[in-house]
Amino acid sequence: MKPQGNGDLFEAIESEDFGVSFLSFLPWRDRLIQGLTIRYLEDATRSPFDLGQNTSLPGEDIRRNRDLLSKVIAGDKPLIITMEQMHGNIVKIAGGVYGPLDTRWKSVGPSDGVITDSEDALLIATIADCVPIFLFDPARRVIGLLHAGWRGTAARIMQVGILRMGEAFGTDPTHLLIYLGPSIARSCYPVRPEVYRHFEPWVPRTPRPAEGWRVDLGGINAAQAVEMGVSERNVHRSRYCTHCSPELFYSHRASQGHPGRMAAFLALRKQISS
Repeated sequence: MKPQGNGDLFEAIESEDFGVSFLSFLPWRDRLIQGLTIRYLEDATRSPFDLGQNTSLPGEDIRRNRDLLSKVIAGDKPLIITMEQMHGNIVKIAGGVYGPLDTRWKSVGPSDGVITDSEDALLIATIADCVPIFLFDPARRVIGLLHAGWRGTAARIMQVGILRMGEAFGTDPTHLLIYLGPSIARSCYPVRPEVYRHFEPWVPRTPRPAEGWRVDLGGINAAQAVEMGVSERNVHRSRYCTHCSPELFYSHRASQGHPGRMAAFLALRKQISS
C-alpha cells in the first residue's frame, strides 16, 4: 500500500482489553482519548467489530460491540455522544438535552460534526471511506469531530467546523491542530464528472483527466483548513487508505456498498489538579 499522507511517524495501532484495537495519532496521546477502531477484534474469535447502525451485522452483535467500546474506550466518561450522519455540513455544539439511545449513549441529532469543551463527553462518528476529521484547540481545550464524505467536503464542513469552534469557544485557527484519519485515497476514488465538478476550486479543470475523474478528499479538507488560517504544519494526514487496507478498515467502495463501520472517537483527558 502506498502511503497517502504524512502520518508515517505519528500513527500507531494500539491494543486494549477484550481484543479492541484502534489506530491513534501519537502526539495527542497524553492530552486526548483519540482513535479509529480496527474492523476486527484482535482475539481468538476475530469477530467483526462493526459499530454501524444500518449494516448487515445482527443488531445484538452491534449492541455487544457498542458495549465493548463503552467499557474499553470510554472508561469513566458519563456521555458518549453520536450523530445522525447526513452527509452534510451541520456541526453542533455538544450541550443540552439529547434524544435517548440508552442511559449513556446520546445523540445530537442530524449532523456530521460535533464540538465540545466538556471533559465528560466522548465524541463518536462512524466511518467507512469518508474522512474522520479530528480537531483540537489546546489553547482553549476544545475538541471537534467531523465526518466528511464527498458531499460534506464539497459543502466545506471543515470550514464550518472551524467557524463554529471560533464562534462558540473563541478558537483561533492559528492555534488549531488537525488530524485527518484514514479515508479512501485519491487513487481508489474515481467519481462521476458531475461529482468532480463540485470540487473545481481544488482540482484541475480539464475536459477529462487522463486517469478519469478522481478526488482526494483528505487533501481537499486539508486545503480548506489552510484557507481558514490553520498552519500547514498543524494539519496531519493518515498514511492509510481504507480501500487498500481490508485487514484493518471497512470500505464502502471495496465492499460495493455493504460495509460495516469503524468508530472514530475523541475526548479530552481530565486535567489533574495540582
